[in-house]
Amino acid sequence: SNAGYEMARDYDNNPGFRIKDTIPPVLEAGASTPSNNSSDFVISDSITIAFNESMNPTSMGGLYTGSGRTSCIGTIQLSKDDFINCVAFTSSTPSTSTPSVQNPFTNYTDFTVVPKVKLDLSTQYKIKVTTAAQDKYEHNLTSPMYINFKTIDPVQVQSTNPPNGLTP
Repeated sequence: SNAGYEMARDYDNNPGFRIKDTIPPVLEAGASTPSNNSSDFVISDSITIAFNESMNPTSMGGLYTGSGRTSCIGTIQLSKDDFINCVAFTSSTPSTSTPSVQNPFTNYTDFTVVPKVKLDLSTQYKIKVTTAAQDKYEHNLTSPMYINFKTIDPVQVQSTNPPNGLTP
């Protein structure tokens, strides 16, 4: 039966009734890609930021999309020099799942951004999510949250077959 679903949907979406949420959101650094303290992030991959609860997608925008690595603006920032300079993203708004009209319970917990340039190999990076990030009940992060990661090392050829310079 859909009675429970209908009642919950009406309760959550009715301006006279709100679910009381007093807990601010938290970044799920271990569930993000790259995960916190990982050391094998592929330089051409997208980045997915995961939260412990549904977020307000409009609070996640304003990302830096300029050229080069300069401005550190927007809710999500990416840097290799502790946010003196930041890597630009391909869009000012991260992508996320699109809610279904029939399902008001769609959770916006994962947000994906794509760096505009390939990241440097064998380099420590840090992602910062600022306190502008807000859950669907308008609670902001209580402090900036970070994900630290290292990109993959360059590939080194150990041997070739036939050996280098020889022909079969």
